[in-house]
Amino acid sequence: MEPRPDAVPSSVPRRRNGRQQACEPCRKRKLACDHSLPSCQRCRRRNAEAGCVYLITGTSSSSAARRSATISAKAVPPGRHTPSSARHAAPSPRPSTSGPLEGDREESPTPMSPPTSCCDSPGYLGPTSFSAVFAEAGGQLTGTSAAQPEPPAYANNTQQWTPPATDPHGRSGPTFAGDASPGTTTAICPYRMEEYVRVLRSIPPPETGKLLYNRNFSPMDGWVRPAMGHIIASIWDTFGDYLASRSRKSLAALAEIICANSSIPLNEEIHEPKDWLASFSGRNLRWESLGIAFIVYAFGALEYTPAEYAAHTRLGGADAVDPRQLMLVYKECAIKCGEFCKENGANSLLLCLSYKNGALESMVSSDTGLRCAIMLSETVALCSYLGMHVDPAQDRADKRPSISYEARRRLFYGIMTLDKAAAIVTGRPPLISSRYISTKLPLDVTNEELMESRSSLMEAAAKLDPNGWSRIDVMTPVKYMRARVNSALVRDEILEIALGGPNTRPSYEQLAGLKEKELRQTAQMPEVLVWKPENIHDLSVSATELFGKVMMRLEHLQNMFFIERLLGRVSWPPPSSAQSTTTAPAPPISTELLTISVEIVTMTVTLWTHRDRVAGIQRDFQWIIITYAAPAGGVLCMELLRLFQQQQSGQAPRRDPNPTISRSNMILQLSLLVGFLGWTGPDAANARLCAAVKGAIQRVLNQVLDTPPPAVLAAPTAGLSDGSPGSGAHETSGRNGQAEEPAGYVQQHQHQHQRQQEFGVAGLLPQMHEFGFSTDITEFFNFELLDTFDFLRPEYSDPQS
Repeated sequence: MEPRPDAVPSSVPRRRNGRQQACEPCRKRKLACDHSLPSCQRCRRRNAEAGCVYLITGTSSSSAARRSATISAKAVPPGRHTPSSARHAAPSPRPSTSGPLEGDREESPTPMSPPTSCCDSPGYLGPTSFSAVFAEAGGQLTGTSAAQPEPPAYANNTQQWTPPATDPHGRSGPTFAGDASPGTTTAICPYRMEEYVRVLRSIPPPETGKLLYNRNFSPMDGWVRPAMGHIIASIWDTFGDYLASRSRKSLAALAEIICANSSIPLNEEIHEPKDWLASFSGRNLRWESLGIAFIVYAFGALEYTPAEYAAHTRLGGADAVDPRQLMLVYKECAIKCGEFCKENGANSLLLCLSYKNGALESMVSSDTGLRCAIMLSETVALCSYLGMHVDPAQDRADKRPSISYEARRRLFYGIMTLDKAAAIVTGRPPLISSRYISTKLPLDVTNEELMESRSSLMEAAAKLDPNGWSRIDVMTPVKYMRARVNSALVRDEILEIALGGPNTRPSYEQLAGLKEKELRQTAQMPEVLVWKPENIHDLSVSATELFGKVMMRLEHLQNMFFIERLLGRVSWPPPSSAQSTTTAPAPPISTELLTISVEIVTMTVTLWTHRDRVAGIQRDFQWIIITYAAPAGGVLCMELLRLFQQQQSGQAPRRDPNPTISRSNMILQLSLLVGFLGWTGPDAANARLCAAVKGAIQRVLNQVLDTPPPAVLAAPTAGLSDGSPGSGAHETSGRNGQAEEPAGYVQQHQHQHQRQQEFGVAGLLPQMHEFGFSTDITEFFNFELLDTFDFLRPEYSDPQS
């Protein structure tokens, strides 16, 4: 028997925490309600009795408490049960009498969307927030018990949506498990449903998904890699019947199931791995977790060349698929999944999806582009909104290690290192400061120990050293992350100095202390992450381990690169030019900086020349070139030009006993770097910058290699001073466009050398511009310590101005 629409409930409904529900006017105004029936006293005083209703589970319309709704015929996997509170609130569904749904041409039933949950949650509120004093006072101010704090309003304002319990063909009528009435439906707008169907239709077959998952790996996933594999496997294991037909009806039914799951708040306090995985995969698949699966597909496709992908998928000829175009499809699907679930509130899964989307965007478009910057800022904003900078176990009574704590720690530090990398490339201040971080480093445990059970995780944690490192020197998924985080924390101090305002004046002692800290930290790094030249030929070293070794060496060298650049500027410019109004000359290049620069370029080109050893991680090559190799290459270019100027002025070249920084080795490494820059191709994310760096280095090499020394030009002048072919006068005429005596030529270069001594590398600019050096490259390097091509800037073109 159906309840009467105007029946007055015998008692006030209760929330999930057992407390009585406030009426809607009092709840929305955040006023105390006396819970009287049929209307509260406050509403009676305001003559607003008609609007005084008590809604169960936070339904959004005033009439919803007296209505129940029948929704369109869709499906839910078996085993999904309606929450007990919803079962008591909703009337029984009426069986559908409709026959089986037919093909895509059939008119779709009235669509439905999950109810819009309230997204006005304040998120994480720190000790300086408006609520801090109330939290400290506990229940003394409100009369409630401090031991049982009242949940925030937003936690009770999420509707529970019960998906239908039918097959993928939609042969029964589900019911909304809130308080809704017959004849009222909450509809997905047709455009949104079409977006859902388009995204679901892009899910690859299980074989392709597994192939892309295995192709995509990284020593720093920034989350839990086995969870990604579990999500991908569970999609087809649970919803294979829906996805096999690819019909609009079955995909629309699946979309409603995922919407239902996404409307339920994600439980972030699950500590057993199996329960944690089940909360967002399989029958509980959410848009956030589906978006993470698309990210894995996109990264995997990014690693394939068209020929490799055709060979692995056995698709050729007209059926061949361009893996880059496939990657772009998966990328857009991942972004769409993030948009679908934003209206349901924030959680760590959405943050992981946002983080991965930003990392993928940096590999598709420029690292310095607007879209990449916006996505990173959204990720960091969401990160602080969720309070990820505060350790998840800090305010919990149960501080024992768990999968949920470790996943959040891994995720936060993945975002933090990405933020520091972006700050280095762009020269913009980092969005996360280490001064506000209290999150502990993730434990150095294996994924197997993490995913088995909480007890196995606690046993593994008990075997770690006091700093959280594994006592067994093997490569774990977190070891590289922990080491890189330590390097990023030193870099954060470097950025504070380099990007600080005019009042930031570092002392030599401060920089020397920073250098000592970096050297001490590197000496304490686990042996498995220490680079040795023979590692590149040792096939027992896996690709992940090899890449981790190379990257940690590059991280250390880059920190030292920045510190040496800063040390060179502490006492520069000299006092004689400090009061001058002219542009400050560049500081001299120290032997330490030159040695570091050569090693950075050598390490970078080693990755390229042995790229078969790191197959599956080549997507990071473009970023490595711009972040590490290009600035170091600029230092080598300046040194080669200095040596070239000495040679042209007739001075004896400096013979350094260190063969690493010999002229021949610098030319060799720069030549290999030019090849690496050309290998990236015109479709690379930073193709324009790579082309500019390549052009600058090539012209420097042409200048220092193609121009003969003055002695060669002056030798034939005694017998051929009449300007006949082969004379020095003819040679200089060919280069400068006018006849010139060799003596004058040498004198000219001596004058240029004198200007260089006075103005540093700036003295070379007029000559460099004669040879067509482009200054377009200077617009990319906004970070001053990274801008080693500053000698190409227009302001240096005339040092006397």
